Amino acid sequence: MKAIFIPCGTFCLITDRGEAFEALRRFYAHLEPGGILVFNLFWVFGDGEPLSGRPLGGEGEWGALWSHTQPDGGVIAQHVKRESINRIEQLLLAKRRYQLIRDEQVVAEEVFDSNERWYFKHEMALLLEKTGFRDIQVKAGWTDDDFTDRQQHNVMVFIARKA
Repeated sequence: MKAIFIPCGTFCLITDRGEAFEALRRFYAHLEPGGILVFNLFWVFGDGEPLSGRPLGGEGEWGALWSHTQPDGGVIAQHVKRESINRIEQLLLAKRRYQLIRDEQVVAEEVFDSNERWYFKHEMALLLEKTGFRDIQVKAGWTDDDFTDRQQHNVMVFIARKA
């Protein structure tokens, strides 16, 4: 493959560190020489994120994240309940709930675990290097700007090339 793209911060859903490292090794193995891996991770201190001063969702109870009105007038709503945050292990244990609401009544609901492991910029760069990736770039959001503490971005985008 010439490129592997992992969307929507889904890499953070691999909460076991050994499994995360194995996933990086497998991505590397599937890429052609010179191929690129692109993925984003959420910055846990960004506005609305779990370690920010104003996290979205609820601590121990359901809190609203977003809702969208559908063309038929129904509403899809997402909620999150943070159950615990382990700052040492960089692990968030949470549940997510999606609801379909029609005429102000919940007509369908799904609840599932939404545990996440967060990574810091240099930590992930070292994991990528250890896997064999080179020319590692970390961008602020989906921009050409490097990720630094001077920006207000909630997303780090990693671009890494197979040697």
